[in-house]
Amino acid sequence: MSEGVSTPFADYLTQRNAMLQQLVAEARGWKIARYFHDCLPGCRPGSDDPADHVPVKPDQGPTCRVLYRKAVRWLAAGATYPERGFIAANRIGKTDTAAYEVVCHLTGHYPAWWRGKRWTRPTDWRVAGDTMLTTRDILQRPCSGRTKGSRSASGAGCCRRGWWSMSPGAAAASRTAWTRFMCATPRAGCRG
Repeated sequence: MSEGVSTPFADYLTQRNAMLQQLVAEARGWKIARYFHDCLPGCRPGSDDPADHVPVKPDQGPTCRVLYRKAVRWLAAGATYPERGFIAANRIGKTDTAAYEVVCHLTGHYPAWWRGKRWTRPTDWRVAGDTMLTTRDILQRPCSGRTKGSRSASGAGCCRRGWWSMSPGAAAASRTAWTRFMCATPRAGCRG
């Protein structure tokens, strides 16, 4: 310990550092942090081949942003086109990409690489499906992390736990959801 630091202050700094490390570890687990991330050490950033990229978790495939060029182009097109269609094959991430965008807009947290529309104030959104069940199972889950039969947000969705509150509807579906808008980029002129 250095001479100028008192023991109580050093203990405080140690506790604060431990708390920050815990928060960083939790943030890495949020789905919004796992989607469209930069290449990891061991990846070849210029390659489109998934074999040249390292997965975040051993039990999943690589999720580096460079592998999802069509999704990133679709997100960027939001700066120009308020309405867009994402036409692609089944099971490649269209719903998760749209959920990611909705959560970014609802919370005001945009990644540094974001080139799409940026809201600098809280906004109202509607997410709807053809039935209550498809809305719950297909659209609500990637946003909030709620799963079928669950009444509490698990933090497994794009929106981190504590930023999302819901008014319960039938069969664990949400009638209304509220998010906390906290602009992460004050230089953008946020009023939230």
